[in-house]
Amino acid sequence: MEYYPIQKNWRKAKDIYSSPEAKAIWYPNLILYKEMREKDFGVNQWYPADSPELTPSDFDSCDWRYGRKGRQPAFWKYVCHAACHHLVGLGLYAATIVEPNQNWRVIGNEYHSTVWDGEDTLWDLNYTALGIDPDEAFKIATK
Repeated sequence: MEYYPIQKNWRKAKDIYSSPEAKAIWYPNLILYKEMREKDFGVNQWYPADSPELTPSDFDSCDWRYGRKGRQPAFWKYVCHAACHHLVGLGLYAATIVEPNQNWRVIGNEYHSTVWDGEDTLWDLNYTALGIDPDEAFKIATK
């Protein structure tokens, strides 16, 4: 398995990810993500104010980016730790526009959700950014 090379092809994807159509997919899902975390963990979650500049990273409550050397890749703005189930629709939307000739579909379970082309490629910004091996990502999503 391999990840779609999002960093290399970010120019093809960035306008899709920053579009109003994409935000209409991810924003309500990340509000739900925050509400679920609040319910499950009993802590008041911080909700960022809606603005045109808002991205999924603004909902992140994990400091996985801290201490990483070098410039952060632009696609990291569309990564939110532990929110794969809430961002998979955005991944499917982007994948089908950027690579329309591939047969993208969502796969997953209670452990992980990702977008797969039915062959050997995953479209998975979260696990790409976190450095999780794509074979492991596929294995987790298909347990």
